[in-house]
Amino acid sequence: MATPDEYFQRLCLQNELFADDINLVGFWNDINGGGWRMVTSQPDIVGEPATRIQILEGMRDYGFSPLPVSGPNNAPAFRREDVIVWDAHPGNFVMTPEGVLVPIDLIITENRGIKGP
Repeated sequence: MATPDEYFQRLCLQNELFADDINLVGFWNDINGGGWRMVTSQPDIVGEPATRIQILEGMRDYGFSPLPVSGPNNAPAFRREDVIVWDAHPGNFVMTPEGVLVPIDLIITENRGIKGP
């Protein structure tokens, strides 16, 4: 439900917060009625889906604290300073063979008054 500008800002935040390398490729118009879409690229990440425990520990390593509220699909949410990460479920993380937690599709927003631990 984000605007293109909000979505692009989320991608930039993901690159900044998690040392990611997501790039905007361009825009695509779905002629079958889907409207315009942003096309992005991200390097292939080798690993396994992360467990909820690995996500909790990995997000703490990134400096995030769990929030007492859930996000979309009842997925965990995390806060670090003025940033909230939503939709932190196992399908949105990869655990690399080296033991690094890598997010792949989080919803990242600015903190708008939600209090964390």
